[in-house]
Amino acid sequence: MPATPVAGPASEAPVLGTHRVRRGLTLIEMMIALAICVVLLGLSVPSLSTWLGRNRLKAVASNLVADLGEARFEAARTGRTVYVTFQGADPWCYAVARSATADCLHPDGQVIKVVSSKAHPGVSMTEAAPMLFDPAQPAELATNGHGRFATKRGDLVEVRVSRLGRPGLCTPDAPLPGVAGCR
Repeated sequence: MPATPVAGPASEAPVLGTHRVRRGLTLIEMMIALAICVVLLGLSVPSLSTWLGRNRLKAVASNLVADLGEARFEAARTGRTVYVTFQGADPWCYAVARSATADCLHPDGQVIKVVSSKAHPGVSMTEAAPMLFDPAQPAELATNGHGRFATKRGDLVEVRVSRLGRPGLCTPDAPLPGVAGCR
């Protein structure tokens, strides 16, 4: 009976004219993969900046809605009128205060809270009117202001106080994901 060759180091030796099996990637393959990643990243950056701008815009508006709710609560709790005043276009700020003449740039003892554009880069205040919460005045007679904010891309969101004194936000122009249109 003929002897069968046993597999081992001697039988795995390369035969003349054959190539060894490659493992890994060549430099050219790595460069092509890197170039594809760079192109995909370049395509995603504009949509990422749009997404970030919209989220910053919604955050500013949501914070103002929360601050207006707190101002309303404070007015009811203390029985005193609470004002929300706005200043500037760029840089902008607003103050929740116990005085209609409150200055968010130079707060005094009447100011409860100040929010400025420094905390919200990329968002500008395009329009604003002061708001007040007077517990002694019927809600339907209250003068209700508003605040309108925008991104550099032109996305707009508006914060309004209803005739019942409830704050809310809406988008006056193009739809903004997660924000209802203004009526």
